[in-house]
Amino acid sequence: MALTPEGKVKEKVKAILKRRGVWYCMPRGQTYGRAGIPDFLCCHKGRFIAIETKAGRGKATSLQLRELKDIFGHQGIVLIVREDGMPQLNAALDFAEKMCVPFGFTTDEEIGGSLDEEAERQSGS
Repeated sequence: MALTPEGKVKEKVKAILKRRGVWYCMPRGQTYGRAGIPDFLCCHKGRFIAIETKAGRGKATSLQLRELKDIFGHQGIVLIVREDGMPQLNAALDFAEKMCVPFGFTTDEEIGGSLDEEAERQSGS
């Protein structure tokens, strides 16, 4: 099946994210989900990145803009990427690498941590 123009943009974005080692998911719209969630939710070097893809003159909907503004308000990196926007995507990933959080955090022992371990790590003990 042929890709839509926006589908082609998504494929370019996926290729860059994979090449740069970015964790990402592409949430699917659902009846009981939130409207306006960006096309890509990413985590790179401890930074949260939300990416909405558009082709041609396509514009983000008011619901998409609301979600992007909310993510930005929580210190996330937000992008609307078009066909010619791959340099901006790479620049945002470069920024995330420069501003990286040096460690993750979990309290779930199955994942690899506990509050006691985190407190020890932060105190330097």
